[in-house]
Order: sequence, then structure tokens, then C-alpha cells
Amino acid sequence: MSPSYPEPGSVWTAGKEYEITWEEDNTEPTINATWKNFRIDLMSGEDLDQQKLTTIAENVKGNALKHKYTAPEVAPHAPIYFLMFTSDNGEYAWSSRFAIVGQDGKQEVPENSAQPSGEKIPWGVGKLVSGDDAAAMASSPSASADAGKSNPSASPSASAASMASKPASASQSNARSASASPSSPATAHKGNAKPEEKKLTADATIQSVGSFTMVGALVSSIVALFLL
Repeated sequence: MSPSYPEPGSVWTAGKEYEITWEEDNTEPTINATWKNFRIDLMSGEDLDQQKLTTIAENVKGNALKHKYTAPEVAPHAPIYFLMFTSDNGEYAWSSRFAIVGQDGKQEVPENSAQPSGEKIPWGVGKLVSGDDAAAMASSPSASADAGKSNPSASPSASAASMASKPASASQSNARSASASPSSPATAHKGNAKPEEKKLTADATIQSVGSFTMVGALVSSIVALFLL
């Protein structure tokens, strides 16, 4: 069983309905064998200390392959949320981390840029907020960034908070699942060159201009000698 949506870079807007999906991961046992019934929880937090915010659904049938859910009001509006799937027989799977935002679509930068283990996977601790709190948040200034600038984060790889004392066993039980280690690095951005790359390009340009200038001066000198 492999969760397929939300995926890295997904952004949910509070109050809108989304379709959570999962699929066969082409390994044994199949969904029908081990994921006949399971629970979906909305989570946040670091990999080794995951925090449950709410239970989205219980007694979900694995062969349904989808479940509709209305995104809740949360704080902060950042890509720090993920889903945990727990089967009746103790199997676990996770979605990637994704963002939940307000009506303005703005995202805040995750509070932490790396896991306590040192892995460069942004994370934070979110919470559910009431309608009044959400309205207050929308009317106040925030340190939010454009959604396009957010780092599509990956998701947690260890056990849930209830199993934090034995993360190894949780990983072992999910060894055959495509989502067993969802804390893989986020896809690298390919758009903008790094500062050092820009500097090298600028240096090369300056060197080229300088070379052409020297050659031009040498040719001028030779022509002047012939004219004399």
C-alpha cells in the first residue's frame, strides 16, 4: 500500500474538499490482504516525535483507494502536515509533507529547516484552530511566503508519537511499503543557479571581455607600425 495524494508540493486550502488517494505498491501482501480496514490521521511534528492533530476517518476500506476530506483550519500555514495510515493489523504508511493554507493562499516558512537527526527536511508542529482564531489570523500580518517559494518537503520516516519509543519496529513492519521511509529529500529546484555558480559565470565573462580587449589593442599596434 502506497499513499499517492497528497504528494510533495501539495497545497490544501482550509474549507475545501480534497480526495486522499492510495494505491498498490506492487509488492506482497496486497492491500486486500493487509489493509482491509485502516485509520487516517492528520499529523505534524518531527519524524521521531509525530503529533496527531485529528482523526480524519476510521474503518476505511483499503480497496476504496480514496477518501474525501475537507481541509481544516490550522496554524501555522506551512508545509508541515502529513497523513498517517494505520491498519487494523499494525501496518503503517505515511504521505509526504504538504501545506494547508488559508483563503489568501500564503505559506509560512517551516519553523525548523532540518530534522533533529540532521536531515535537511523542514518540519514544524501545527495545531487545529477554531473559526474565530482563523479569522483573527487572516486579518493580522504574518511572516508568510509565496506558495511557489516553499520547499516541497518530504514526509516522516519513523513511527507515530504513540510508537516513538520503538521507531525501528515501525520501519521494519513497513519495509515492503513504498511509503515506509517517506522522509526522502525534497526534489531539487532546477530553476535558479546557485550564488557560487552565478559568480563563476560573471568571472568567466569578465575574463573573456578582457581577452578580447588585449587582442584588439595588439592588432591596432601592428596596423599603426605598417602605416608608419
